Formats: sequence, structure tokens, C-alpha cells
Amino acid sequence: MRTEPEGAFVSVDDYPIGYSPVATGYTYGGTREIQIEKDGYETVKVKQNLSDPWYLRPPLSFVTENFSPVEIRHQPVVDIQLEPKKRVNGEVLLQRANTLRSNVQRGTVTAPVRN
Repeated sequence: MRTEPEGAFVSVDDYPIGYSPVATGYTYGGTREIQIEKDGYETVKVKQNLSDPWYLRPPLSFVTENFSPVEIRHQPVVDIQLEPKKRVNGEVLLQRANTLRSNVQRGTVTAPVRN
């Protein structure tokens, strides 16, 4: 996994991998959920389809697993561009806080607005 900027924390299927650029192997293909986090940037969650490694497809799998003199690795490259976090206007934030305060005082609490 490579990210721009580097140094983002990468998790695959909720399993921590490390800080980018980072490589990890896998045995079976399928759709993986990749989560990338870095301070000051929006958290990114993507579903990435990873194909089975070529050396595990029959009949090649028999030869590569039993007769290959070297270890074969399959590490596809996934590039992800991180976007800086959006700053909230101070007046909008103050308005949200005042609305929440008045709702709490009246006893009606609502879920916060997510932008």
C-alpha cells in the first residue's frame, strides 16, 4: 500500500498492517476492506478486489507449491491519495453548539449533523 502523503496508518479487514508505504502478503484473493488514517486528513475506507496470485491457479499451483526452488511472493500495489480534512466555519460550529445546547435544555437530544 502506498499513500500520498506517506506515513498513514493502514488496516486491512480491521487487521493493522503498519504505516505506509507498507507491504503485506495474502494467500487467497477476494474483496478486502482497506482503511487508511492520518492526522489532518480524511479517513479513507475502500473495498479493493484482489485477484488470486497467479501461482495458485491450477495446474500451476501443483508445480509452484511442490517444485519451486524459490519462494514466490505476490504483493499488488494499491495507491491511495488522501484528502486534507475540511475546516468547519466557526460561525456554523457555534450555531450547531447553540442548537444542541437548547435541545438538551428542552430534553430533546438529536443525533449530530455529519458533513
